[in-house]
Amino acid sequence: RDITSRSDAIWSFLLFTGYLKAVEVSMVDGRQRGKLAVPNTEVAIALADMVQLWFESQAGGSDELQSLLQALLRGDAPVVERHLAHMVKVNLSFFDTASPEPERFYHGLVVGLLAGLAPRHEVRSNRASGFGRCDVMVLPRTAGQQGVVLELKRVDTEAGETTEKALTAALRQLRERDDAAELRERGATPIHQMAAVFEGKRVSVRTAAEKKKKATTARKVAVQAKLAPPADTTARRRRR
Repeated sequence: RDITSRSDAIWSFLLFTGYLKAVEVSMVDGRQRGKLAVPNTEVAIALADMVQLWFESQAGGSDELQSLLQALLRGDAPVVERHLAHMVKVNLSFFDTASPEPERFYHGLVVGLLAGLAPRHEVRSNRASGFGRCDVMVLPRTAGQQGVVLELKRVDTEAGETTEKALTAALRQLRERDDAAELRERGATPIHQMAAVFEGKRVSVRTAAEKKKKATTARKVAVQAKLAPPADTTARRRRR
């Protein structure tokens, strides 16, 4: 009963059932506090399997999860967006995304989903490092496989930010930091740079290639407009 009403009760449950153990125990304000750790390899494997099954169920099944992962590896932003948006809309509450640091929630969600890319790919999470790196990087174990750089961002609506501005800012960060350099060193090919922005239960995903394509199209339209011959107003005046 406590687990359904208190999100922190799950840790007490796992501790008392032996799935976790307390380390570095200390007294804080008259209460025992301690860090929790997995006791052994067997429990770690069991917990990993449980989490993987949960993510599969949240994604709509193993087929849907695999569809999401394959879309990510081929840089298919519309398909990634559709899967993430469906998962967020159907399974998550506004309470989850209304925390003081909602980016942490979105980050944990995405990293958990990408765990299914193992063992062919290494999923590296940089959210907690604070080194100015991208949020998530998918690195190939061997050269010649796909690589992905993923930047996650929450739309700051309170500051007047729009989804389009958030996507532009995230893609600019990827470009300026050149996070793809490490993937090039690994021999990853192709490399996809992708931004995912969240606004409550709404999700938008775009690749750097799409942003560049849109800008190129806009420039072509502008050039064509400049080259278009002026209207023949003399002929129109004669017909009148």
